[in-house]
Amino acid sequence: MKKRLLIALICLLTACGTQTAETPESTEAPSESTQEVSSEGSVETQLQDEETTGSETAETIFAVPTNNEELYALFVKEWKEGDVTSLYPYASDTIQSMFGEEEFQYMFCGNFPTFGKILSMENEKTEGNKNTATYSGTLLFENAKADFQIHLDHVQIAGYYYDLRFEKPFDVTRENGVTEHYFLLQNGDYLLNAAYVKAPQDNGKVALFIPGSGPSDYNETIGILPTFQDLSGKLASQGISSLRVEKRTVRYASEWKNEDGLEEEYFQDLEAALNWLSKESPSSEVWLLGHSLGVNIAAELCNRHPVSGLILWNGSARHLAEIAADQYGAQVPTASELYHQMAENVKAVTKTSAKGTNYFSCSDYYWASYNALDTIASIKKAKLPTLIINSLLDRQIFEVDRELWQKELGKSDFVTIKVFEDQSHCGYKIDALTSSYYQLADFPDELTDEIVAFMKK
Repeated sequence: MKKRLLIALICLLTACGTQTAETPESTEAPSESTQEVSSEGSVETQLQDEETTGSETAETIFAVPTNNEELYALFVKEWKEGDVTSLYPYASDTIQSMFGEEEFQYMFCGNFPTFGKILSMENEKTEGNKNTATYSGTLLFENAKADFQIHLDHVQIAGYYYDLRFEKPFDVTRENGVTEHYFLLQNGDYLLNAAYVKAPQDNGKVALFIPGSGPSDYNETIGILPTFQDLSGKLASQGISSLRVEKRTVRYASEWKNEDGLEEEYFQDLEAALNWLSKESPSSEVWLLGHSLGVNIAAELCNRHPVSGLILWNGSARHLAEIAADQYGAQVPTASELYHQMAENVKAVTKTSAKGTNYFSCSDYYWASYNALDTIASIKKAKLPTLIINSLLDRQIFEVDRELWQKELGKSDFVTIKVFEDQSHCGYKIDALTSSYYQLADFPDELTDEIVAFMKK
C-alpha cells in the first residue's frame, strides 16, 4: 500500500514518524501505515460533474444531509467549488477539537493555489455500511492527481487522506513573486515529487532540504503545516534558492524491504537531487539544510558529496534510539527503563548481528545502517561552515542534546550555535502552554533571517 497523508482519526504521517493528535512526533523510521475499513457492503457512488441546480431532490440533499450518502454528495459539491466551511458543523468532535473552521477549510482546499481547482473525479466507490462508510476515488486537478479517502461516521466527517502525485512539470508563482517549479525527480525506477524554488534575486546559493525520519512529502508536511514550503518561500524572498524532494518511503512504501536502511531511505535519492542541482544551477553554492534526523544525514552526506555548508536545524548528535527512549519514556514513565534498555540493544547492532528484530518500529538492519553514523566526527572532518539551530520549546529534543552540541562543537571556529526560546520542532512560534500542528501559523522571520545571514557570510 502506498504511503498517504493521513488526517484526523486515522494517523498523520509526519517527517518524524507516525503521529496522532495527542502524542508528540516519534523518531520512528518508515513503517507501513494502513487503515482498517469495514466492508459489509459496497456500492458504486454515482456523482455528476455538472452542478445540479433547481432540483427539489438536490435541494433536499444539499440543504440538510440526513445520511452519509447525502453528506458525501454535499461535500463533493462544496469541495469542487473550493469552499467547505459550511460543512464544518458536520466534522466529528475529534476533528473539531483539533481544527478550527479555517484549518478545516485549509485541510481540504489549501492545495488549490498550487494544483488548481478539482476538474473531475474518477474511480469513485464506497465501502462500509449505512452508519460508517469510506468514500474513495481519484481527484484530477489542473496540475496533479490525487487518490483520496473520506471516512464518514453517522453523518459526520471523521477522517480524510490523500496521496498526491505530479503528472507533469508545472510552475506556480506565489503572491510574493516567488516561482516554484514542480517536477518529478527521477532516480532509476523511482519518480519522486519535487519542488525547486529559484530566488527572484538569486545570490548564487541553493539549499537542499533534508527531512526528518519517517515518510515525508516534499513539503515535510506535519499536521497541516507545510514546513519546507514555508521556509523555502521565506528563503527565496531573501535570495536563497532551494530544492525539496519527497522521500521514496511515501510513494514506494510497498517496496521497502526489511533489510533496507539509510541508503535506501535517504542517500541514494539525495545524491540524485544533488546531481540534478549540479545541472540546473551549476554555478551555485549548494548547502545542506537538515531537519531533525535530516541533521545526521546532512553531516554524513557532506563528506560524500562536495557542498559549501551545513544548516543543522532542530536535530541532535545523540543516538536516535536514546532520544526515542526519552520520548517514549516521557509518555509512559513506568516503561522508561525498558525503553532505555531497548536503546542499548539498538546501539549494539551491527550488519553481521542483525536478524530482522524490530526496535522502536524499525528493524535491526535499519539500526545497523544508522549505527554507522557519527555526526560529531563527520562535522569535524568536513570543517564546513555549520549553523546549528535548536529551540528551548522543541519537545522532540532535550536539554542534554543542546548541551552535547555546545560541548563537542561550541569552540569550533567553523560552527555557530543558535538557540531560540519560542519555536516548535518545526520552527513555528509557540509558547509553553499551547502547541499544535493542526493550527495554521506564520513561519517566523527570525529563523529565516538567522539562516540567510549565516549563508551570506
